[in-house]
Amino acid sequence: MKFNLTDGENSQKVLEIELPYSNYTETFEKELNKILPTVKLPGFRVGKAPKDIVRKEFKHKLSVQALEETINNAISKAIKESGVVPLNIPMVKDVVFEDDKPIIFKVFVDVYPAVELKNYKGFDFEREIRVVTEDDINEVLENLREQHAVWEVAVDDAVVKEGDRVVIDFVGKKDGEPFEGGSANNHTLEIGSNTFIPGFESGIFGMKKGETRDIKVTFPEDYHASDLAGKEVVFTVTVNEIKNKKLPELNDEFATTVDPNVENLEKLIETIRKDIIDETEIVNKENFYDVLIKKLIEENPFDLPQSMIDEQSRNLADRAIKNYCRAYGIDPKTLKFDPDKIKDQYKDQAIFQTKGAIILNAIAEKENITVTDEDIDKKISEYAEALKMSVDEYKDLVVKNGTINNIKNNVLVDKIYDFLCSVNNITDKKVTLKEIREREKINRG
Repeated sequence: MKFNLTDGENSQKVLEIELPYSNYTETFEKELNKILPTVKLPGFRVGKAPKDIVRKEFKHKLSVQALEETINNAISKAIKESGVVPLNIPMVKDVVFEDDKPIIFKVFVDVYPAVELKNYKGFDFEREIRVVTEDDINEVLENLREQHAVWEVAVDDAVVKEGDRVVIDFVGKKDGEPFEGGSANNHTLEIGSNTFIPGFESGIFGMKKGETRDIKVTFPEDYHASDLAGKEVVFTVTVNEIKNKKLPELNDEFATTVDPNVENLEKLIETIRKDIIDETEIVNKENFYDVLIKKLIEENPFDLPQSMIDEQSRNLADRAIKNYCRAYGIDPKTLKFDPDKIKDQYKDQAIFQTKGAIILNAIAEKENITVTDEDIDKKISEYAEALKMSVDEYKDLVVKNGTINNIKNNVLVDKIYDFLCSVNNITDKKVTLKEIREREKINRG
């Protein structure tokens, strides 16, 4: 056997292999001898058919098996001798197989990307630090009031307004005929929720209990039902009941209702402030972490094998499906979503995450950044405290779930992050949540 090893594209190695034809014939004879004792042909007892007849009868099948085994054996030997470490099953291409001539083929092997670290120190970064304001705390308080709101039946002569909850009957008609899915009785609708097509909810403004009104609306051009997309319809709506939202007062009673562990409103606000600060610190770190990774990828380019991209894309797609099902209480089996069908949507994210992980590991190796048992114990204590568990309880949970490697990886990433912050020039820029939202609004156009 002869082989030549070269570098391919996208972190692949290419083995060009040449085998003597005798390798195939020897394997063919072995396969033939294996089946001889079990072959039953007309006119012969089991295992008694002449070898030449069996050879002729099973030539095609044995030839395929022998060639496949010959190639696989050669690949295993070539990979071992070349020192190549495959990431997955090698791909065979361009097979040349002719009687009494050398067998020639190419093997494409995905390998772990080689990263030549050149630039990861001395860059200038502006790190956004979101600061916590009183507006942030007030927003959380208002959201809590909304969550604990009660609905009271409105007085008889009340009219529907923004924020009310109404119980309605409605019948939708297109060209004077009711259409499927356009009717309901005693349907509860919160005005301003925008759960109906544009114009429907605003059309109910000013109506009173017992009143009936025709509301003319037009379905969006991109509506999922093609027979209704862009069409004008009329909904006949009757208001059966109107309810007004009553928000609880911000006082000590409200505070203890929201969180039985606090004594009064002041303590609730302190808790909210601490939670926002803790969350903001995490977000600030994660956002700047992405900025760092993006710069490292730009400054230290390398290729990924397609198999790594596909695997991470599939993992992200699978995670997205499970998160969606968990959020809406759906059994993933009934949804029948195939990660392979949507994995391409996550390709860019997969490339970013995979390249980032490879670069970080390369930096850790080059800078001798490691994780000690003391580091892990400290992180376990932090997690236990955050979850209000004892260290022993959390350790038992970690052992049960088998997540110790996740903790070790988190510690390693934190240490690499701290190292990168220490070897680069970072200027902090304070920004409020309001400013971030305004910027995002502008970016969305």
